[in-house]
Amino acid sequence: MEKFLSDLILASQFFTLLWLSHACAQAQVSPNWVAHNRYLEAGAGIHQQNYREQDRYGLTPDGTLNTETGSQSNIGAALRWQTASGWFAELAAQRHSGATDYSGYLQHGNGSLTPYYARTGNVVNQTRVQLGYALNADHWPVVPAHWQFIPVVQISQHHWQRNLVQYGESYRFNAYAVGAIAQWQVCPGTMLEAHALAGKTGPAQVSAPELGFQAMQAGGSLQQWQLAIIQDLAVATGQAQLSGWQLVARYAGSRYSHGASPIVAGLQAPPNENAHSTWTLGVQKQF
Repeated sequence: MEKFLSDLILASQFFTLLWLSHACAQAQVSPNWVAHNRYLEAGAGIHQQNYREQDRYGLTPDGTLNTETGSQSNIGAALRWQTASGWFAELAAQRHSGATDYSGYLQHGNGSLTPYYARTGNVVNQTRVQLGYALNADHWPVVPAHWQFIPVVQISQHHWQRNLVQYGESYRFNAYAVGAIAQWQVCPGTMLEAHALAGKTGPAQVSAPELGFQAMQAGGSLQQWQLAIIQDLAVATGQAQLSGWQLVARYAGSRYSHGASPIVAGLQAPPNENAHSTWTLGVQKQF
């Protein structure tokens, strides 16, 4: 059911883009990119978690120690700023929380495993900083008038607290990525925005105090992508008092991984793979 809802949302976003492209095929005024990219944003939505721990030692029939999947609530905020000379910065934070389905095994410190199935609690806090330089027709005449491209570098911090019935476990790590943001004014008051980044996760500090376990997992790979539709409410409604307010719908996805930790007290944090999707609806207030 969750996969069906995810596919339905993605399909609706795709057809929305087609409709916008058709409806807005008209003469346009060149966008004011500086004004567009100076805002505070707040939003809420749904987060889908898909986590998998790999079995390196052939202890399980399918090579998987456990999976944790489920939908969670999500809230987030962002502060973005672009200067007249083209410099770009964004500070963003998000939090998602809720239960997931844990399906797999528990380690016992003596090499044995016990099948285990449960609903586990999760709280994830993430922050990121992006810095870049905007390329548009004002500074680079080769760029189409209604487009802007922003190469960016990103540093992010992640904290995941997972709570099983028997014990709690936390993961903390930083990640580093480079990529670009593309912005397109489809028609006056309507913008599309796409992000694509790739990089590395730093070593993760894993801690399970009740088990006497603390270790570092090796870093791995990171990919992130995002698609957003932004609508100026004053243009959409014809109400001048809504000037500076925008409605935004976002889809964001990411994949990242970590390697195995050393064995401590007979326990090990195994290699893992993470796939995340987030759908949010929010508002922006321009400065």
